[in-house]
Amino acid sequence: MRKLLFIFIFCSSLTFGQSFFAGGSYKMNIPVLNFREYLKPTSFVGAEAEFRYFKNDWFSFGLKIGWSSFYENLPVQTYYWENMALTAEQWNYIYQSDFSFQAHFYVPTKILIKPYAGVLLGSSFIQDYKKVGDMIFNRNEWGFSVTPEIGFLFHLPKPDGLAFFVASGYHHVFLKNNHYDYLSNVNVKFGIAYSGQFKKSTQERLKKAKEEVK
Repeated sequence: MRKLLFIFIFCSSLTFGQSFFAGGSYKMNIPVLNFREYLKPTSFVGAEAEFRYFKNDWFSFGLKIGWSSFYENLPVQTYYWENMALTAEQWNYIYQSDFSFQAHFYVPTKILIKPYAGVLLGSSFIQDYKKVGDMIFNRNEWGFSVTPEIGFLFHLPKPDGLAFFVASGYHHVFLKNNHYDYLSNVNVKFGIAYSGQFKKSTQERLKKAKEEVK
């Protein structure tokens, strides 16, 4: 079964290689708005993998998966419940897994840099882990997410089809509990990708540039 699946994926990549984009990126996340009141530090632990299908030179759609980790340590203080009090350190952890559909629009240019803007719609799985002294609180929840983003693709002349990209977006998860009304952060990511679409467009641009020089 695994061999058949591998053969199917391999044949699909050969058939649609000029239209597909496959990339991975490193991501930083900065908590903002209501979420920042609960957890303030910037997260430097995040990654994404994505696939896009180019319908044409200016529009693509596809899938993206991502993972991020947030952490904050609070100094010793006293916490009060209904009939008790506890003086201890507190550790807050948020582990976020994102699953999204995405669509992007690209600005046609005559150079190897292509600006783009897009939107991602999907769901996020949130693992909210809190430790106060020896007491542990753990909660796992799902929330609907939306992420508008902008970025730039930098096509490389060689090797053909390779590109770097940088992007920034506002990620908002609709999830309310006792600590926050929603999870929102501004992210910045740096990635690398390969696509037959890049290879084709890069070759066309280089050919036009050579013709103009002549």
